[in-house]
Amino acid sequence: MTTLRSGILAALACATVTPAAQAANPAFQNFFFTVCQNPTGALAVRCGQTGGGQGNLSGDSESSLNPSQALSNNQSPLSLSGSRAEQVKEYSATAREDERSLEVGRYGLLFIGRGVREDQERRVDIDAERGYESDSQAFDFGFESRVSERVALGLLATYEGISGEFVPERPGANFTPVGNAGDVEVTSWGLAAYLTAQLGAGGFFDLAAGYVDSQFELERRAVFQESARVVPQTAVATTADADGNQLWATANAGFDWSDGAWTLGLHASALWAESSQDPYDERDRSGSGLAMHFDVADRSSLLGTVGVRASRAIKTSFGVVVPQLRLDYLHEFERDGQDATASFLLDAQRSTFTFAGDEAEESYGVAALGIAIILPGGWMPYLNVDSIIGSSDLDRYRVSLGLRREL
Repeated sequence: MTTLRSGILAALACATVTPAAQAANPAFQNFFFTVCQNPTGALAVRCGQTGGGQGNLSGDSESSLNPSQALSNNQSPLSLSGSRAEQVKEYSATAREDERSLEVGRYGLLFIGRGVREDQERRVDIDAERGYESDSQAFDFGFESRVSERVALGLLATYEGISGEFVPERPGANFTPVGNAGDVEVTSWGLAAYLTAQLGAGGFFDLAAGYVDSQFELERRAVFQESARVVPQTAVATTADADGNQLWATANAGFDWSDGAWTLGLHASALWAESSQDPYDERDRSGSGLAMHFDVADRSSLLGTVGVRASRAIKTSFGVVVPQLRLDYLHEFERDGQDATASFLLDAQRSTFTFAGDEAEESYGVAALGIAIILPGGWMPYLNVDSIIGSSDLDRYRVSLGLRREL
């Protein structure tokens, strides 16, 4: 009995100090068996470190070498297409506040700066895609022309920079990851056109579409380890440059009811967006032989939104202050898990590995607070802050600071 109790206590002690291993990836292991049938260069060295040169990896290394970072590269640009569409709705809403408070000019200038923080949580042992954190900063400059009392057309030029970092690998038995699992930097320039129209006493309708050209700087970090976990592990570090683009289009319609200083509005919108990344080859910075080629990757979304907005105009000695509240319910109709295809550059037969991402969360909410200040002389600064609510794995916070100038 004493021996049994001692064994149980020893097992519990080991469980508390031994790091949890990642789940293995049988699909990648089967792929690597095929790769090691005809490797060249440093890739042949890696295969030779495995039992019989067959390519048998540790379970941790199977998960680490799986290049699922490529599944998330398009995620932030696609999400930010939604931010651009939200921006247009905010332009329209603030313009309607201006019309109710002051006489607007025939032309308008717009300048907007915005920042977005996004955190995509993933369960390492379950989800196919990797978790990441990203920050973006963007600047929009636009010109608006009022073609009639009820219709305005606008054009926006956008610069955007995104910095993302993939969450680190989990440590395991004789398995020690180095730093995070990689980084992504995206620099984008875009153009968008929009139309906003007043319908009757309180109705409105907005249309907008845009194109964005992006340059990706990618870094992937992984760990190679043979199945016996005896040979020292090899750190994998690769970098790459790739081009890509995003297309998006949105339609938004609704109705505003005014009662004195209060305005209550209902709206519904649809957003289609697609993010594409061109094929690219990695550069092997660590000499591991494990750099890869990635084929073109596309990801699309069709997002529906219904929401309510409330605002109140408060007259002051310096102008009109308009605090605003918006609550939206969003539903994904189209965004399935993305597929990607890759191959090792030093594999003589260029066997391909196809891997799939997770399906997007179908429904979640957005809560937004804002304030617009309508000043004499046609100036109107405004601030909007919004956040995703009710999502199980995605946190996003967005801050927009804008300035309209009526001419």
